[in-house]
Amino acid sequence: MHHEHWSDEAQSFLLARDTKLSELFHYGKYEGTPPLWFLIIKLFLALGGTYGTFFLLPILFSTIGLILFEFKIKAPWQIKVLFPFTYFIFYQYTIVTRSYCMIFPMLMLIAWLYLNRMKKPVLYSIVLLVFMNISLHTLVIAGSFILLFVIDVIQNRQYKNRKIQLATLIMLLAMLGTMLLTIPNPDCAYSANYGTNLWTILSEATIGGNYCKWFGTERIDMVITIWLIGIVFLAMKKSKQKLYRLLILIIPVTLILIFLAYQCWHVGIIWLLLFTYFILNDTINQSKIIKYMILVILAVQMVWNIFSIHYDWNNSFSASKEVANFLKENGYDDQVIYGYTYTTTAIEPYFDHTIFANKNTDKAFYFWQKNKRI
Repeated sequence: MHHEHWSDEAQSFLLARDTKLSELFHYGKYEGTPPLWFLIIKLFLALGGTYGTFFLLPILFSTIGLILFEFKIKAPWQIKVLFPFTYFIFYQYTIVTRSYCMIFPMLMLIAWLYLNRMKKPVLYSIVLLVFMNISLHTLVIAGSFILLFVIDVIQNRQYKNRKIQLATLIMLLAMLGTMLLTIPNPDCAYSANYGTNLWTILSEATIGGNYCKWFGTERIDMVITIWLIGIVFLAMKKSKQKLYRLLILIIPVTLILIFLAYQCWHVGIIWLLLFTYFILNDTINQSKIIKYMILVILAVQMVWNIFSIHYDWNNSFSASKEVANFLKENGYDDQVIYGYTYTTTAIEPYFDHTIFANKNTDKAFYFWQKNKRI
C-alpha cells in the first residue's frame, strides 16, 4: 500500500482504463508485450478495482504461486521456509505491480502438472497458452517447453495419440497467435533495451548486481557466473541428467535478455526458471550441492529484499503522487498543463482523465508511436 507505482505500472493501468476492448489490442501492439496483463486489469476495474487497490493484483498472484509451491511441490523444508521472503518473490514480483507477478504462479502450475503432461496434454497446453501471454520472455520460454514436449512425444512414440495431437495443435496455434499480438506495429517507437552480457544476467538473477560497485570491478560477476554454472553442471553430471533439456529452456530467453529486452527486473525470470527446472527433475531433492547452492542464493536474496523494501519505504521514486496532490490542491488540474517524456505517465492515474493538453486525446497512457511520442 505504501509503494508508489512507477511509470510502467501506471502505463498498464491507464491502457486498460482508457481503451475499449477492441482498442486495447490495437494500442497494446505498441507495448511489445502480449495483451493478457491489460485484460486482467480491465477485469479488475470492471469488478470495482481502483488505482488505490491496484497493489492487490500481484499479492493475489504471488499467494497462488506460494500455495502451489508450499503444498503441491516437493522441496526441502528449509527452502520452503526461506523462499517466500526472497527479493523476487517478496518485492520485485509482489510489491511492484507488473505482469511479471504472474510468472511465478504459472511456473509452479507447470511444475505441478509436468509429470502428468502426457496424460493430460490438453490441460498442459492451455496452461502454456496462458503462460506465453504474460510477456515476451515467457513467450520464448513457452516455446522452449513446447519443443521439449514435442521431443518427448517423439521419443515416447506417442505421436498417434489424439489428445497429444490436439494439445500440440493448440500449443502451436497459441504460439502463432501470441506472436501476432506481440509483434509491434511498423510505426512503433518503443525502444528496446539491450547490450548486457551473460555474467551480468546470471549474477543479477541470483544474488544481485551491486557487487561490482562494492568491489569496483566487473570480475565479481564473472566469478559468480562461473561458480553457478560449475555447480549446476557438476550436479547434472552426478545425477546423469540430460544437459540439452536445461539449455533448451535457458538459452533462448537468455538471448532475448542479451540482445532485445533487458532490465534488472526481467532477470528474475532466469532464476525462477532455473529453480523450476530443479523442481521438474527433482534435482532440488536429489542433489545436496544444488540444495546448498539454492540456500545460499535464498539467504542473499533475503538480505537484498530487506534493503529494497527499506529503500522503497523511505524514498519516493518519482514523486508522482505528491505532484498529483499538488495539482489538485491548487486547482492546476483544470489549467493548461504540458507533460513530456514517459515518466509523467505516473501522474495520470491519480486523475480520471488525461491532464496534459499536448496529448490532444482523451487517452492518458503514453503512446509509443513515431512522431507522436508525447
